[in-house]
Amino acid sequence: MKTKPLFSAEEQQPGGYERSVRPLISGRGLVPVQFHTPSEFLTALGIEQPEAQKRFYRLLQRYSVRLLFHDLLLHPGGAALPELLHYCSAASAQNILQEFIELGLVQKKSGKYYSKLPAGMQVGDVLEWFTATLLS
Repeated sequence: MKTKPLFSAEEQQPGGYERSVRPLISGRGLVPVQFHTPSEFLTALGIEQPEAQKRFYRLLQRYSVRLLFHDLLLHPGGAALPELLHYCSAASAQNILQEFIELGLVQKKSGKYYSKLPAGMQVGDVLEWFTATLLS
């Protein structure tokens, strides 16, 4: 079964994102910050395989996942599981965190979970990518 690519052929071309998505974002009063194409963002995260990109996108479609990821980023020194249970159950949080570990975005060490986002990257960058992907 052939699957639809995550990004259109136009967006994958140089300047495609500028013509298709950037006007939608800036038209809503938002200022794109760091990445010129959705694929640049995913590359910066280390998510380069198409299946992993789709998996990441599917994960972020759930509001509880975005909230848990945001909570994790609020704890740069790592967060124990109970600190991440504001918006989902312990079982759901463990499943979500395991998905992020498998994608290489989270590390578990000494009972705490740590974000592995590149230096300078924030949750706003993740949400910008997600919004751009939704609008495209």
